[in-house]
Amino acid sequence: MIERIRGKLIAKTPANAVIEVGGIAFSVAIPLTTWEWLGAVGSEATLMTYLHVREDILQLYGFESVAAREMFLQLIAINGVGPKMGLAILSRFSPESLMEVVQNQDVRRFQTVPGVGKRTAERLMVELKGKFGATGAGAGYEPSPIGSAVSEAIRALETLGIPLVQADEAVRKAQKTLGAEAPVAQLVKQALRGG
Repeated sequence: MIERIRGKLIAKTPANAVIEVGGIAFSVAIPLTTWEWLGAVGSEATLMTYLHVREDILQLYGFESVAAREMFLQLIAINGVGPKMGLAILSRFSPESLMEVVQNQDVRRFQTVPGVGKRTAERLMVELKGKFGATGAGAGYEPSPIGSAVSEAIRALETLGIPLVQADEAVRKAQKTLGAEAPVAQLVKQALRGG
């Protein structure tokens, strides 16, 4: 397995990064959260990687942290979840927020992932709840209690008439601005301001 890649970031899109190492440019599929984390084109970048091998393709996947890569591996180990869906889930949720959604059994929020309907969300919730006890997945992370600030802020925005997907995106953006420990009221205010 290719454990990690470090080199000059020569191109990036929300779904892909190209990193040059020793004159060789590697194309790495990434989730949106990793794209947001990456620096500017031309800077040095380090990604934790996973090489997915199929009979017809070799695809390198990259993540900003070991926790994100481990979560990806947990996801694709579930029957019916391939790398494409794994990336879609990690594009919507960080490993920590995904663990929170599963712990809270927030099926509606899980359905904000493109291509995940109610039945799939419910099945994945059951599968993931069992996997989070395994070593490696979200190591060192303690899920917040039910009714966390993020979940409460999303519900507050919904009561104001904002659709779930938009509420989820606005609160994620607000949390990035304010920090992980921001209280509900601040998250809601920041989300209403537009992040």
